[in-house]
Amino acid sequence: VALREGSKRTMNANAEARYSLEAFAKERVVRVTGEVFFEVEHRGDAFIVETEFASIQVLGTKFLVRAVEDRKRGV
Repeated sequence: VALREGSKRTMNANAEARYSLEAFAKERVVRVTGEVFFEVEHRGDAFIVETEFASIQVLGTKFLVRAVEDRKRGV
């Protein structure tokens, strides 16, 4: 699924990627649960992915975010 500014996201089953369209135009912030693969369009400003466990800032790259609880380790 393409985001407004050209970046793309591919979501696994039961994943969520939420963002405000209005706020995203000013600051590229996406809140993620589950597993989501991002292909971030380089624009010079940060693309931020927030999860329950961490916050990730990139400028332009491809990466996978896996924000799920590991029942064995509790994370």
